[in-house]
Amino acid sequence: MPNLGALILKKNTKFFKMLGLSFLQKKVICLILCFSFINFQISAQLISFENAYNNLFEIFEKKSNSSLKEAVFITENAFYDNKLYRVDFEQEIEYLNSLALIIEEKNNLLYKEKDSSNVRKLAALNFLMTDSIPLIVSGDSLYHTPFTYDFDDAFGKKNWESMFVSNLLKTKKGNCHSLPFLYKILADEIGAECHLALAPNHIYIKSKSEKVGWYNTELTNGSFPIDAWIMASGYVPLEAVQNGIYMRALSDKEAIAMCVVDLGMGYDRKFPNNDGSFTLKCCDLALKHFPNYITAILLKAETNQRLIRQLMEQHSVKTHQELFIKQKSAKPIWEAMEENYFLAHQLGYRQMPKKMYLDWLASLEKERSKYENRKVPDFKR
Repeated sequence: MPNLGALILKKNTKFFKMLGLSFLQKKVICLILCFSFINFQISAQLISFENAYNNLFEIFEKKSNSSLKEAVFITENAFYDNKLYRVDFEQEIEYLNSLALIIEEKNNLLYKEKDSSNVRKLAALNFLMTDSIPLIVSGDSLYHTPFTYDFDDAFGKKNWESMFVSNLLKTKKGNCHSLPFLYKILADEIGAECHLALAPNHIYIKSKSEKVGWYNTELTNGSFPIDAWIMASGYVPLEAVQNGIYMRALSDKEAIAMCVVDLGMGYDRKFPNNDGSFTLKCCDLALKHFPNYITAILLKAETNQRLIRQLMEQHSVKTHQELFIKQKSAKPIWEAMEENYFLAHQLGYRQMPKKMYLDWLASLEKERSKYENRKVPDFKR
C-alpha cells in the first residue's frame, strides 16, 4: 500500500527528523506500520465473522421463536465489517410492513375462509413485492415500485452483496435468495405464516390455505407455480423430494440455519485462501439444525476439495495418492470430501447447470399459463 506509506512518511516527517533516521530507516518503519495496519484491518474483519457466528449460535440456544430478520442482519453485517446501519435496515423493513398492512386493509379479497386474515396478509405482501403502488406524500402522487429480478448477477458471482436483503432494499433488485428472504421477514413481522422452500439453485415461498391447501409463491415474477411444474422443469429428482432436500416447507430454525451457511460462504468470498475451518464450522452448526441442508453438505465437500487442491499445489504433486505419501493428514480431508459428495448424491442432488436454471426462470414468465395454480389468483387481490 504505497499511498498509505507515503501518507505515514509525510505526516511524521518532523518526528523522523528528531530521531535522526536515514531515508532507508524511515522507509522500513513505514512498511512495518503499513503491514501492521493491514493486519489490524484483517483481524477486525475476522473478529466480525466470529462474533456473527457466536450470535447465530446463541439464537439457536435460546430455544424460542427466533427472528430471521435478526439472523439476516447479523450475517450481512459481518460481511460489511459491522458497518451495516441497523436503524436504516429496521426502518426500511418497518416502512414496507406499514405499506403491506395498508394494502391488506384496502384489499377486497374474494377469499372468505376462516384463515382469510393470513391469506389477506400474504396477498398484500405479494402485491407489495411485485406491483407498483400509488402513494400520496405531502400532496404529491408517487409510486412504490416493485422489486425486480437481477438477471445480471443471479448467483452473486460478480458481487456477493447481490445475495443480500440489505442490498435488495437499497437497489430494488434481487434474486431467488434475497427476494424470498425479504418476503419471509415481512411475513414474520406482520404476523403472516409462510415458509421458505428449496429447489435446485433456488428458494421460493410455500404457504397453506383452507381453500387451496399448500401452494407456492414465485417471487421472480409474482406467480403461483404448481408442484408438478417445479419437479418437471426444475431438475428435481423424486428421491430428492422424498429425502426432504427440496420442495418442503422449512421451519424457522431451518431458515436461520441457511443464514449460518451464508455466513460461511461470505467468509469464503472475503478470504478466498482461508484454511477452511470457519466455513466447515458454519456448515456443521447449520447441519445440526437442518440435517439434510444440501447447500451445507455441498459446501463442506467443496471446501475440503479446495483444501486438497491447495495442498497438492503446495507439495507440487499431481494426484491425491502422491499427496497422501507426502502429507498423511491430507487423507482424512479427502475422505470427508468424498463422504459429503456421496451423501449429496444419495439424497438425490444432481447438479443443475446455471444456464439451464436461468432458462427455467425465463420459462416461468413465457409458459405461465401451463404451470399457474389457477385457484390461487382468485384471492390474489
